[in-house]
Amino acid sequence: MNKVFSLLVAVVFMLMCSTAYAINLDLGVEGDFIVKQDVEADNLNDVIDNLDYSSQNYDVTLAVPIGEYLVLTPKAGLTTSQLKATIDNTDVELNSGVGFNLGADALVKAYQGIVDVSLIGSYRYTRVDIDDIDINGLSISNPIETILTTHEYELGARVSKDLSELGIPITPYVGVVYSDLMGELDVNLSVAHLTEDIDAEKNIGLRLGLMGNPMENVSIAIEGSLIDKQAIAGKVSYRF
Repeated sequence: MNKVFSLLVAVVFMLMCSTAYAINLDLGVEGDFIVKQDVEADNLNDVIDNLDYSSQNYDVTLAVPIGEYLVLTPKAGLTTSQLKATIDNTDVELNSGVGFNLGADALVKAYQGIVDVSLIGSYRYTRVDIDDIDINGLSISNPIETILTTHEYELGARVSKDLSELGIPITPYVGVVYSDLMGELDVNLSVAHLTEDIDAEKNIGLRLGLMGNPMENVSIAIEGSLIDKQAIAGKVSYRF
């Protein structure tokens, strides 16, 4: 946790130093929803038939251009998460209360021409408490303090094409990323702590998206994720 905060403090400090040179800042709101992501439990994988992770992130974002080619976008907001498992034909679902997430996106403009090529990366840290346990449809309150934390990473490249010159005010893009999700489920039994690590099963993903400017200084974007996870994200931002 200390490492996460140290990283974020360093990013914020760098952004503060660079703001004086930034011409445009984009303040936005974003919803990022992982519908399903296959994960593995390190110690319980032999007794769990399948394990799925899902989450809902609601963030405030601030895109800050640094120089001509780099854009950093720190983000922070609220998160809810779920873990779904099948154990001996029994469906078990862990549902969290409202937690928080912190992270940042980065985009490097590598080439601009007939199409634009960008290098992309992102990181997100989440922390939630498991409040409810659902067993075959029967929901009970979790009496034991159970904390789920995750670290999500992405690194890759995308190709985009501005279609405004054709009279279509949108920019479609496609990207390929290497991604990872690493999590820890921490169960506090007062006299002892039990931990279980989870990891993403698939690490290569496809990103498909559309960006547009429906009015001056306002931009919208929607993105779908495939292969490594099933997810959808939407964002609205205002430039000032």
